[in-house]
Amino acid sequence: MKISLVIPCYNEEEALPVFYNELCKVMSDMKDYTFELLFVDDGSKDKTLDVLQKFALDDERVKYIAFSRNFGKEAAMYAGFCNATGDYTAVMDADMQDPPSLLPEMIAALGAKKPFVLCDKNTYKAAGEKGCAVLEALGEGRIHTSRHTSYCTMYDE
Repeated sequence: MKISLVIPCYNEEEALPVFYNELCKVMSDMKDYTFELLFVDDGSKDKTLDVLQKFALDDERVKYIAFSRNFGKEAAMYAGFCNATGDYTAVMDADMQDPPSLLPEMIAALGAKKPFVLCDKNTYKAAGEKGCAVLEALGEGRIHTSRHTSYCTMYDE
């Protein structure tokens, strides 16, 4: 199974090496999966793009998209979703708000039922506030939120 990770970035020059190294450790223990890392530089003013270019040179799993200016996290996530090629796609923040150590638990949740969408609580809340048709179609009763993590999984049952 291939997992695409969309990682929006804005001025994350210092955080990216820590995030990337931690993510690589976690992925190395997950031998049953292949990964695609889609970093989206949302018009950073620092050297975020230079860091991403180095990652891409050294690691074939890494791809990056660079915006000409800051368009916002939602645009960065959308660009990542549009370019993801995995069987499943998850969003992770480069600032370690969603630590890479949660990735195995997130993927384990996929096996529990047939997943429809996997997102963090903030993304779910923002989508709900905007009247997202997917969330309206699924309804509150079909959302599972782990008390130990910051993600929720929505199921299409």
